[in-house]
Amino acid sequence: MGDIPAKQGFRQDTPEQFAERQAQVPGLRLETVAGSGHMLHHDQPIEVAHRVDAFMREAAWRPARRPAPAAVRGTPPARIA
Repeated sequence: MGDIPAKQGFRQDTPEQFAERQAQVPGLRLETVAGSGHMLHHDQPIEVAHRVDAFMREAAWRPARRPAPAAVRGTPPARIA
Protein backbone atom coordinates (compact mmCIF):
# COMPACT_ATOMS: atom_id res chain seq x y z
CA MET A 1 0.00 0.00 0.00
CA GLY A 2 2.98 2.33 0.48
CA ASP A 3 3.27 2.90 -3.27
CA ILE A 4 -0.43 3.71 -3.84
CA PRO A 5 -1.18 7.46 -3.74
CA ALA A 6 -3.65 8.44 -1.03
CA LYS A 7 -6.13 11.21 -1.77
CA GLN A 8 -5.86 13.82 1.00
CA GLY A 9 -7.87 16.94 0.27
CA PHE A 10 -7.02 18.33 -3.15
CA ARG A 11 -3.58 16.73 -3.21
CA GLN A 12 -2.38 13.26 -4.00
CA ASP A 13 0.29 12.24 -1.55
CA THR A 14 1.82 8.92 -0.73
CA PRO A 15 1.18 7.87 2.87
CA GLU A 16 4.78 8.85 3.63
CA GLN A 17 4.32 12.36 2.17
CA PHE A 18 1.08 12.82 4.10
CA ALA A 19 2.79 11.71 7.32
CA GLU A 20 5.59 14.22 6.65
CA ARG A 21 3.06 17.05 6.28
CA GLN A 22 1.30 15.96 9.49
CA ALA A 23 4.62 15.98 11.35
CA GLN A 24 4.90 19.72 10.66
CA VAL A 25 1.98 20.48 13.01
CA PRO A 26 3.24 20.42 16.60
CA GLY A 27 0.81 18.65 18.93
CA LEU A 28 -1.34 17.33 16.08
CA ARG A 29 -3.96 14.91 17.31
CA LEU A 30 -7.00 13.13 15.90
CA GLU A 31 -10.24 13.81 17.74
CA THR A 32 -13.74 12.45 17.24
CA VAL A 33 -16.75 14.67 17.87
CA ALA A 34 -19.83 12.60 18.68
CA GLY A 35 -23.06 13.49 16.93
CA SER A 36 -21.39 15.08 13.91
CA GLY A 37 -20.65 14.30 10.30
CA HIS A 38 -18.24 15.92 7.86
CA MET A 39 -19.47 19.43 8.76
CA LEU A 40 -18.29 19.50 12.37
CA HIS A 41 -18.59 23.26 12.71
CA HIS A 42 -22.25 23.06 11.67
CA ASP A 43 -23.25 19.91 13.57
CA GLN A 44 -21.50 20.62 16.90
CA PRO A 45 -20.31 24.27 16.77
CA ILE A 46 -19.76 24.78 20.50
CA GLU A 47 -17.83 21.52 20.96
CA VAL A 48 -15.65 22.24 17.92
CA ALA A 49 -14.98 25.80 19.11
CA HIS A 50 -13.90 24.51 22.54
CA ARG A 51 -11.54 21.96 20.99
CA VAL A 52 -9.99 24.45 18.56
CA ASP A 53 -9.58 26.97 21.36
CA ALA A 54 -7.88 24.38 23.59
CA PHE A 55 -5.55 23.32 20.76
CA MET A 56 -4.58 26.92 19.99
CA ARG A 57 -3.93 27.71 23.66
CA GLU A 58 -1.68 24.65 23.97
CA ALA A 59 0.08 25.46 20.68
CA ALA A 60 0.99 28.93 21.94
CA TRP A 61 3.29 27.30 24.52
CA ARG A 62 5.03 24.89 22.14
CA PRO A 63 8.40 25.71 20.60
CA ALA A 64 8.41 26.11 16.83
CA ARG A 65 9.58 23.15 14.75
CA ARG A 66 11.94 23.23 11.82
CA PRO A 67 10.37 24.61 8.65
CA ALA A 68 8.72 22.18 6.27
CA PRO A 69 10.45 21.46 2.96
CA ALA A 70 9.47 23.96 0.25
CA ALA A 71 7.52 21.33 -1.69
CA VAL A 72 5.36 20.67 1.36
CA ARG A 73 5.17 24.21 2.66
CA GLY A 74 3.84 26.00 -0.44
CA THR A 75 3.39 29.74 -0.14
CA PRO A 76 4.12 31.05 3.38
CA PRO A 77 1.34 32.95 5.12
CA ALA A 78 1.57 36.73 5.22
CA ARG A 79 2.84 38.25 8.45
CA ILE A 80 0.66 40.72 10.30
CA ALA A 81 2.62 43.65 11.63
